[in-house]
Amino acid sequence: MAQAEQVIRNTEWPQEDARLAALAATGILDTEPEPSFDAITRLSAEYFQADSVLLGFADESRFWIKSYWGEPVRELPRYGSIFDMVLSLDGPVVVPDISRHPKFRGCGLPLRRLDLRSFASVPVRSFDGKVLGALSIFWLPAATQHGSRRVADAGEPGRYGSQPAGIAQASQQLSGPWIAAGSFGPG
Repeated sequence: MAQAEQVIRNTEWPQEDARLAALAATGILDTEPEPSFDAITRLSAEYFQADSVLLGFADESRFWIKSYWGEPVRELPRYGSIFDMVLSLDGPVVVPDISRHPKFRGCGLPLRRLDLRSFASVPVRSFDGKVLGALSIFWLPAATQHGSRRVADAGEPGRYGSQPAGIAQASQQLSGPWIAAGSFGPG
């Protein structure tokens, strides 16, 4: 992932300025929760059997959470965030095992009280393709999953779970055409 880190450091300022202008044009930052966004996170959590889901948008210094399911989160620092990984790759990021990923080795990826095992994250784009935010889906290790949060066992055939194959399948479906249909733009 050194390549992604290098791209983050070398982000061209005119591109970032255009991205931030597109984000500002949506007027979405710091708005109240909305049922339509909450439906996206809830349905994502149910469909992918996730422990936590975040739908957020990034300005120059923070990743602001418009909607969450599971662990309540409203804002995270942007620097070195999952959003920065999505932005630098200009596409989905899948980490099947955080403990084995070089970016997170030794520190994990704590989301408040959760000790996460894996995640998949896809960009949320403006109508003209600028990455404004991300939809991120998180899974706990099987040993720490809370019964009420997990609808099915991670090993159940045909279900998503924290297994690498399930996460790869989730990522393929998340990057499908329905994400483009959820693009944001003025008016």
